[in-house]
Amino acid sequence: MQGRQGVVKNIDSRLIEKQLELILGSSDFSASNRFRQFLKFVIEETLAGRENELKAYTIATQCFGRDKNFDPLLDPVVRVEAAKLRSKLEQYYLRRKGKGKDNIYITIPKGSYVPSFEVIEAAEYAHEPENGSPQPDFEPPDPMGAAPEPNSLLSRAEAVVREAGMSEHAPPVSSASDEFSPGRIGAELTIAILPFSNISSSSEIEHLLSGLAEELAIALTKFEDLKVISAYAPDPAVNQDHSVLASSLGARFAIYSSAQLDANILRVRIKLVDTFMHTTLWAEKFDEPYTATGLFEIIDTTATQVAAQIGDSFGCIKRALFREGPSQRTGSIKALEAILHYHHWVANLAEERLINAKEALDKAIEADPRYCLAHAMLADIYAVHHQWGYTLFPDSLDAARKLARRALELDSHCQYAQWANAYVCYLSRDKDQFVHLARLAVTLNPADTNIIAAAGQKLAMVGNWEEGLELIRKAERLNPFLPSWFRTAIFTHHLHKGHLEEALQEAHKILTPRFVGPMFCAAVLGAMGRNEEAAAEVEKLLKITPDFPVRSKELLNRIFFQDSIIRLLSKGLQNAGL
Repeated sequence: MQGRQGVVKNIDSRLIEKQLELILGSSDFSASNRFRQFLKFVIEETLAGRENELKAYTIATQCFGRDKNFDPLLDPVVRVEAAKLRSKLEQYYLRRKGKGKDNIYITIPKGSYVPSFEVIEAAEYAHEPENGSPQPDFEPPDPMGAAPEPNSLLSRAEAVVREAGMSEHAPPVSSASDEFSPGRIGAELTIAILPFSNISSSSEIEHLLSGLAEELAIALTKFEDLKVISAYAPDPAVNQDHSVLASSLGARFAIYSSAQLDANILRVRIKLVDTFMHTTLWAEKFDEPYTATGLFEIIDTTATQVAAQIGDSFGCIKRALFREGPSQRTGSIKALEAILHYHHWVANLAEERLINAKEALDKAIEADPRYCLAHAMLADIYAVHHQWGYTLFPDSLDAARKLARRALELDSHCQYAQWANAYVCYLSRDKDQFVHLARLAVTLNPADTNIIAAAGQKLAMVGNWEEGLELIRKAERLNPFLPSWFRTAIFTHHLHKGHLEEALQEAHKILTPRFVGPMFCAAVLGAMGRNEEAAAEVEKLLKITPDFPVRSKELLNRIFFQDSIIRLLSKGLQNAGL
């Protein structure tokens, strides 16, 4: 049967059906029945000539099982699920690029539920990456293990997570000892999302609260080192004391939320509580105009911002756990320490922290050789070690490459595994493959500001200025605790534009690695002819890195990608006396 003109662009429908089978059978879609049903429904309706009927009401009642009283203005479920489906499709094609298996590119354009089909050019999807960065497409083991007994409160909460298709992001359960196993980190990195409270007299926002809780759970589960248990399902059993509920779920941290509708202003209050220490770690309020058309934006923006400030490398959970020290924690200390040492190191890239993080991750991998996240984090450590000129370990780039490949073999869904391979491509000067993998890493968790900022920094450094700087701005909006190393890209952009005064201001803000700020300041001041000030910065630089004069060329070539930037900095340093 020939496809319909204008909708499928004269593509044979059999090719579209075959592509649909490939997508539904992939690891990206196999874990969620809802995504599978949604995509299958809109494609089959389109091929049957009923694309004009693909409205929110039709999808909700015929695909999602809503009753005939469904009102799309009050219930945003279709818009929410469509946004997730678009993201899933994007991840699917990014992950499989270069494998030569896909013939049709399927998208669902924003503002519509009618799918679009386009023939994929053979050359675009038929080549293998130059650096051999593997991107296996396999079914990961079920991270949730066997189904729990149905009569427990915990099993009901975890069933909600599994039904929502979120289990694919949870840390895999390992057969290694309890002391090291990432799947048994336990309550220390477990978050319970407790039922949201509607404190207004109107029931109008009940659907929004459910949508926000679900979106927040999805956003948090994308952090591979967190376990998220959602107790927001409409189950009478969860209507008990929140502290008792969090304890019964085995969670150290609990998210409490309330909302009210006040004169067309939606007021949402969210706080994170440490149930062990009985302290509030973080709290925020969100006041937004309440309109039916803006509900999805409220849900998406709020969930992403909350997830970033709670869950990522610079979030309040990681900071709180590292401050308290291992003596106050219980459970799988070694696996937890490995993760926390990595996040602690990322904050300032200090040499002592690097050594501690490497040793902890080495032990975690020794105990559990299939611990993907530990492989990926250790690859990142070696890559940073190489780029910023540390001299602690030999052949660090080769070590980073091997660990990154192994991480990707263990779990192609792991954001840190994809980023580690992207970073290796950057250091190997493979721009095209770097850009491809960096974009993929960002899509795997849009709330992890560590990866967003790192990807933004390096995308800018390879010359994708606007894309990279926009990612950095996004990371800054999501989390105010970003370290100063990401500002290297902002400095470089000012230098590229010839804005030397602005570049100097940014250089003063870069505190880590320690030699970078003085190096940048000396180069810019030298270029500006401010020799006395440049000499003072050179003195600071040489105190930190005495062998800089003999290593300057090597360091600049490792840190920067573009020859034009390297030449500018080299000339400025020469003018400064180096």
